[in-house]
Amino acid sequence: MQYRYRFAVILWAVWLAGLITPGRPAAADGIVADGAAPTGQRPHVVSTQNGLPQVNIAAPDQGGLSHNRYLRFDVDRRGAILNNSAKMTSTGLAGMIQGNPNFGPNGAAARVILNEINSSNPSVLRGFMEVAGDKAQVIVANPAGIMCDGCGTINAGRMTLSTGSPQRNADGSLAGFRIERGVVRIEGGGLNGDARHDTAYVDLLARAVEINAGVWARETVSVIAGRNRVSADAKTAEPLAPEAVKPELAI
Repeated sequence: MQYRYRFAVILWAVWLAGLITPGRPAAADGIVADGAAPTGQRPHVVSTQNGLPQVNIAAPDQGGLSHNRYLRFDVDRRGAILNNSAKMTSTGLAGMIQGNPNFGPNGAAARVILNEINSSNPSVLRGFMEVAGDKAQVIVANPAGIMCDGCGTINAGRMTLSTGSPQRNADGSLAGFRIERGVVRIEGGGLNGDARHDTAYVDLLARAVEINAGVWARETVSVIAGRNRVSADAKTAEPLAPEAVKPELAI
């Protein structure tokens, strides 16, 4: 009996370790960090045990903003994890994951996760982005455009899709977005189109917005289109100087 008990313990330890081993380096997935970004704005992308992209986001500043820069940010139907926990935590999409090494052992979680993309291609979001750990606002900002077809967020109080360039206040906090170009398109499966989402607020901020499918939020959906300077909470918009040529607008 003693040997059988010890064997069972070893098997249990091996099984548990298999569930929570550190994330593996990601293959050529749809999320590619910008290696030339400042160290404090450079996320690390790995793969979860079930093969999802796991973004170990940059440590937040004192105001709770985690600023992450990418060359590409696409999410397929399986979804992706934004790791906002310093410690091992459970997720709905990927089970148990290790803590975010960028945070340190006792690092505070982010309140806002800013994902800024520098690319000539629009971001294609076809799955859910789950915030692991403490709830946080999720922002995807790509001036080249964003297409959502079945996208959404889990454990995010607010979801913002913008084609604007993020603007910072003097204290480093997020002031808002300067929007000059780009289209946010909602197609097919819509945005937050199933019961997994728990998002209170959704903001769609772009030069033009095309909504061809449902958009859901538990409280409010805000849509602001045009060349504007929009506040971070999407409550105010200041028009920029007019252009001679205007894009088509569909809301």
